[in-house]
Amino acid sequence: PEYRRVLATVGVFALYVFVLKPLGFLISSAAYLFAQMMILAPKEKRNVVLFTLIAVICSTVVYFVFRNGLSVMLPAGILG
Repeated sequence: PEYRRVLATVGVFALYVFVLKPLGFLISSAAYLFAQMMILAPKEKRNVVLFTLIAVICSTVVYFVFRNGLSVMLPAGILG
């Protein structure tokens, strides 16, 4: 049933919002992206290494674009 994926998505997003400030953008976003990819991917297509790599790279690129390109500070959390 697809409603489980919807509920899991809502739950993961709520957790993301809750931990964004204490953990910071990089860690929170990477964890959120990884979890979301695991939720949405069919079980036979899940690739933990690839999903981790994508999540870390995307979060890092977005962070540096906002910080350096747009001069917008995102929450640094425990890394700051």
